[in-house]
Amino acid sequence: MSFELDTNDRVGEWILEERIGRGGFGEVWRARHHVLPDRLVAVKIPHEGSSRDRLRREGLIQDKLKGDARIVQTIGLDPDHDPPYLAVELIDGETLRDRLRREERLSPDEAVRIGCEVLGALAAAHAVGVTHRDVKPENVLIEKATGSVKVADFGLGQLSEPTKEALEASLSHLSREGSIAGTLAYMAPEQREVGRKIDGRADLYAFGIVLFEMITGTQPVGGEVPGDHVAGVDTRIDDLFRKCYTRLQRRYGSADEALADLLTVRDVALAPVKRVTKAITRKRPRPKTVAGEAAKLAAARASPTRPAGESAPSLEIARPKAGPAVAGVFERGFATFLDVCLFVFGLMVLRSLTGPLSDHAPGFAAGRALAWLLGRELPLDRALLLVDALGLGFLWTSIGNGLLGFTPGKLLVGLRVRRLDGRRIGLLAGLWRSVCYVVSAAPLGIGFLSIALHPQRRAFHDMMSGSVVVWRDR
Repeated sequence: MSFELDTNDRVGEWILEERIGRGGFGEVWRARHHVLPDRLVAVKIPHEGSSRDRLRREGLIQDKLKGDARIVQTIGLDPDHDPPYLAVELIDGETLRDRLRREERLSPDEAVRIGCEVLGALAAAHAVGVTHRDVKPENVLIEKATGSVKVADFGLGQLSEPTKEALEASLSHLSREGSIAGTLAYMAPEQREVGRKIDGRADLYAFGIVLFEMITGTQPVGGEVPGDHVAGVDTRIDDLFRKCYTRLQRRYGSADEALADLLTVRDVALAPVKRVTKAITRKRPRPKTVAGEAAKLAAARASPTRPAGESAPSLEIARPKAGPAVAGVFERGFATFLDVCLFVFGLMVLRSLTGPLSDHAPGFAAGRALAWLLGRELPLDRALLLVDALGLGFLWTSIGNGLLGFTPGKLLVGLRVRRLDGRRIGLLAGLWRSVCYVVSAAPLGIGFLSIALHPQRRAFHDMMSGSVVVWRDR
């Protein structure tokens, strides 16, 4: 049975005024009370009468969370009415998805502010045994006037066992135990398995994706973090994202733990404002500004008491020192070319000094195995040279980029390999960087194509290893 609704239709005690949303489950209308004209609500009405159970479930779960300002409050519920409806508080604003469509991405500070509110709402829900299971930008509402954040739509929520027993009297149609529910792009890995028990940590996985999307405008791929896309992101945000967007065993144990870490990031972001306020109250000298220094300069030049022959003062304003510039594809390609030339030259010198590698490289059985697998009588020394060259080249780049921060080619060009915080990436990251270098076909130039598209001019193996190639003295 489906329901056809129009403006001014009466549903229970509410008069429908305007359809403000429509989805696969049903419609959302702005409605006014039939007696109290100043009382406005959002009325959710399913398309089909068969959805009464889910509507009942959502209303009862949200009513259990009443009193928390970060969660949309239930005002009325009648799943047995024709049509069935759920009345909730009306939010004058937009969804987080609407805002991302309009602005593409948010500043890290704004993303942290919204994230703290969402995590607070999830922590409150988890505390009473409710798992949302569908955390996504569409279910995060932002008020227009105050910017306050509310989490909505607990229709797919899951109850813990104690909560189920407490509500069995009123909630007789629980969803099937072990059923899969949620939005695929935001589902935790365990949430996609039929019969797998889900807890609040699944919401934290989805929250990590939402946080990444707020800061970057895209969803995460592989091992990348928000700082890979946006310069200046606090490394603690990257660490928090890693502990949300990961397998269950390595994830945060609770929303409270994640919220504590995110509040630390927010408080640090507000610290400069507090320091400035404290400095003003102590009446410290104000810092130099361009306008202030220009006024002093004009007064000094106009002063009649300046000694004869003394030149007029000039205006010099200290400028902040810029960080190292990121190298482009041409410089990196030339450095790679130098590395290859120097490496081949080194092998030739080594071969001329020591003779055939087969006589002076014990333990290199890989070359013999290669010749046997190919079933051809290749010159043994040539096979050994090929395998040994690949192995030594792998160590050449891994140790150079990881421990030293440069290879000979990069040293000659003036480049360095660094983490985003300016430190060396380390041996393990250097090894992983070399693996990604080969997998992305970087020797053929394919892996470097992303430099032209990435905002920080980083190749595929840079993104996967958390590194960036910068100029040494710029």
